[in-house]
Formats: sequence, C-alpha cells, structure tokens
Amino acid sequence: MSKKKVLLGAAALLMAVVLTVSFVPKLRTQAFVALYHDDIERMIAADGSVPADDATLFGYRSVDTWERDGGCMTEFCIGARGFLLVNAKYFGCFYSPDDKPAAFQNTDVELIQDGENRWIWQGEGDNCGSVEKLRDKWYYFEAQF
Repeated sequence: MSKKKVLLGAAALLMAVVLTVSFVPKLRTQAFVALYHDDIERMIAADGSVPADDATLFGYRSVDTWERDGGCMTEFCIGARGFLLVNAKYFGCFYSPDDKPAAFQNTDVELIQDGENRWIWQGEGDNCGSVEKLRDKWYYFEAQF
C-alpha cells in the first residue's frame, strides 16, 4: 500500500471520528469532561464557580451554577437541538461536588432510577429528561421541552 493511500485513509478515519464526536451529544459531552474536568474542579475549589467567559474552556454554550442542599451544581450546556424552542432538546454535563444527580437546572422533580447510574425525570407537560453518571462527581444530562 502506498504512503499516500495510508495517509488518505488515516485522514478519512480522523475526520469520521471528529464528525462522530461533534454530532453525537453524549460523545461530545464525554470529550468535554475528559478534557476539562481537572481544570473545572480546580476553578470551583478556588473560586466557587467557573467564569462564564473563561477563555481556557472550549466546546460549551453556557455555564450556570444552581444552588441546592449540600452546595451548588455547575452545569455546562454543550448543545441544543430543535426548531425555535419547539421540541427543544438540550444536552451537556454538570459537576456535583456532593456526587448526587439532579434534573436539568436543578429543577425540583423526582429522579427515577432507570438502570445503573442513570435516572429519568418528568416535569410539567412534555418537559422531561435523563441524567447519567459519567465519572465521580460528573453527570451527563439531556432535557427536552
């Protein structure tokens, strides 16, 4: 096999991996956590939050801190899908210092166990979502409205 074919094959494989990670919400979120969990945990330990405009973190749309019993959770919205907020679906992750799951934006709804380290929730109307543990103190979320 020629060197050119090997390089083209490797480039095609790399492009496929990048596109898959970019368009699959959970994989995209897992990549964000893998890259930044240590930095984010240090920021929270030092300042209690992550600056909304922190230039060292890439790949998220917004960051919010939600108070709750036992401290705060820091939530990163990685992406959203839907048309003009109709059937909108948000996905991302949150850091939970007490390592407890929560619904999107720490909404006061019951989390129902749906397998090992996975929970679902149902809000008013068609509002619903899921939460899944990624690693200690880190959770993936999806929320649909």
